[in-house]
Amino acid sequence: MSDHSLRNDIAFLKSLAEDGRTGPLLGGPVALTSGLLFGTASLAIWAGAKLGVPGDNLVWAWPVAGTIFGLFMAAYLRRVGPGRGSAQRASAIAWSGAGWAMFTVIASLLLIAYRTQTWQVAAAISPIILALYGCAWFVAGRIYKSLWVSLIAFGSFAMALVNAWFATEGVTGFLVYAVTLYLLVAAPGVLMMRQARRAA
Repeated sequence: MSDHSLRNDIAFLKSLAEDGRTGPLLGGPVALTSGLLFGTASLAIWAGAKLGVPGDNLVWAWPVAGTIFGLFMAAYLRRVGPGRGSAQRASAIAWSGAGWAMFTVIASLLLIAYRTQTWQVAAAISPIILALYGCAWFVAGRIYKSLWVSLIAFGSFAMALVNAWFATEGVTGFLVYAVTLYLLVAAPGVLMMRQARRAA
């Protein structure tokens, strides 16, 4: 490693520490929109099943939510960009990586379920997604030295286990997942937006 590279690494770490003390945690609108869309999709599946709506009609809730979220993200990233400080960029990278991992996990489990015709495999989606949310919250909590964000991370890890427990309980699992997304994704998004407004 050259001296120039070492100085650059030290400067980056220093900027992370400084941003973590002073910069706001961005991405509140993304967390709020994600939690509301996918939480509502899960809630719609639960409510539809309780009302006797055929399962073939209910499965469209997720693709619809995913499409709306994709359009939102495209517009949001064009307007906001990657963030101003090093901490904001690092946090955005962590969330982007988690997002791509979530997409890959969902696609992989659905492919396995389709190939094996064992749709119970898809019940693993919610615990894995929550573990990935927890990972991204954990990174953000450490970057920003934020206790409440770190608590959200460990809450996500804990609720991954709770969702795994309810994965065999039929449509009840969708209700548990919906409540989890509202509490651990949408609600923190509101807090992040408030913090960003105060810091502006």
